[in-house]
Amino acid sequence: MTEDRKNNVFIDFNKIPYERIEKKYIYVKWLNLVITYLIVFIGIIIGAIVTDFPLLYSFLSIIGWTIICGSWIIYSKKEIQKRKYAITENFIIYYSGLFLETTEIVPLTRVQHTSLDQGWISKKFGLGSLVVYTAGNDETLAINGLKYETAKKHNSFLLNHIDDDNETSLISTDEE
Repeated sequence: MTEDRKNNVFIDFNKIPYERIEKKYIYVKWLNLVITYLIVFIGIIIGAIVTDFPLLYSFLSIIGWTIICGSWIIYSKKEIQKRKYAITENFIIYYSGLFLETTEIVPLTRVQHTSLDQGWISKKFGLGSLVVYTAGNDETLAINGLKYETAKKHNSFLLNHIDDDNETSLISTDEE
């Protein structure tokens, strides 16, 4: 539970309705991994051909890299299933992680600006990321794997909230 000082009430974050990350986001992560895997694989092969690197070590490197990538695929699928977020009138809450779970809570009063990101693979799946920049330590919160339209909707809501806060602070400053 956290106190909302603006309204002097306690908020139970377990009772807030959360939205899940799009399931298609796993394919974005997997395609990024496959591209990285192929680059490393080709590098190992070229390295073995060009240098006197023993073929056995190249083969063991490929097997090790394959095991690591396979483990990452299993981990990322389970981790993405646990991701969830909520954007309320006062907070942005984002849960992520499988073994090391992280809960990020950002009061909307700390939001400085936002951006929408969409890589070329995400674009093929109609997904994007909402990036929230906060006041203070240059910290950001990125919610990856949203439908691009959903990310735009949340971005508009946050930008309107920032504008409302700026107008309120300008009015209170002028009155003083």
